[in-house]
Amino acid sequence: MASASHFREVVRSARNSYLRKTVTRAVYCSLKPFIFIFFVAVSCIASEARAADVFREAGDAYSERDFGRVMELMGPFAQRGDSNALSVFGALNERGEGCPKDYSKAVKFYWLAAERGNAVAQNHLGLMYQQGRGVQQNYALAIKLFNMAIAHNSGAALCELGEFLRWGYGVPRDWAKGRDLADHAEEIEMDRVGAGPDDPIWWLFLGTE
Repeated sequence: MASASHFREVVRSARNSYLRKTVTRAVYCSLKPFIFIFFVAVSCIASEARAADVFREAGDAYSERDFGRVMELMGPFAQRGDSNALSVFGALNERGEGCPKDYSKAVKFYWLAAERGNAVAQNHLGLMYQQGRGVQQNYALAIKLFNMAIAHNSGAALCELGEFLRWGYGVPRDWAKGRDLADHAEEIEMDRVGAGPDDPIWWLFLGTE
């Protein structure tokens, strides 16, 4: 027969084990949301790093005029609604690079990207409406799109708006104000070019905006 002291030891051991499990469970439950956030953050960082590598590879392919490879790399991103990739397809269709030149398709891709807040697409879509390529010429809509891009600090769009003012496209002609906008646009673009490689598709529009 077990002694009373042995029985007390068993009870104490069981109680301590229960307390340890209870504390461990409580700590885990309190940290669980943070653990989840940590792994989500790590996953997002890894995903962004992989995406950056793909965009760099696409840039290398574009510089080698391997447009088919560019489309192959950008396709999955465009299908997921990535605005930069959609802008790439807009530009390729506009220029006829890797596909027949198709302004209507270019406009569709630019609109998809512009609606997602992509300043490059907003600016180029404004140019399409300004020049009536793939759409009916519409200065008012072009100005609206340029202003959307300007809100995202696009010097190129600011320059285009300056030209509208200088020549009176859809707005009262104001040469002085247009010149001021153009000067300010040059300052913005100089800063933008300096940080160009940070833009995932800087290589696509380098020297064209």
